[in-house]
Amino acid sequence: MTLDIDIPDTKVANFSNLAKDELKTQINDISQKLVEEALRVESSERLKGDKQEVTSSVVLKSAELFLRRYNSKKGNIKRMCIEISSTIFITLSGIGFTMAFYDLQNNIWVLFIAIMLLVIGTITYVITIKNKYE
Repeated sequence: MTLDIDIPDTKVANFSNLAKDELKTQINDISQKLVEEALRVESSERLKGDKQEVTSSVVLKSAELFLRRYNSKKGNIKRMCIEISSTIFITLSGIGFTMAFYDLQNNIWVLFIAIMLLVIGTITYVITIKNKYE
């Protein structure tokens, strides 16, 4: 069985013939990957002895997983920089707390800076986690 995908001519009016051919190739590639993902999701949810049947909910799950995997690759460098900076901030705050509590009377500013670094590190880490799972 062949599934045809219909894209209105108005959407691809400015595409060259080579661009249209490449679009067809990419659509075929993505659809094959989506079918493979749907089969994987279905086989993981199917109980032993049940017949294989891919439902619309399985296709929706597989599309969500496929898109999440695709989108997770975008902004990877930015996310990695934020994770590294949050790690550095939290590490520096730990060093600052150690220094401040060694001689609390003279190092009140170090304690203040350590608290600020801890807050900044925690906020950047929470932002990283939030962006990772959206």
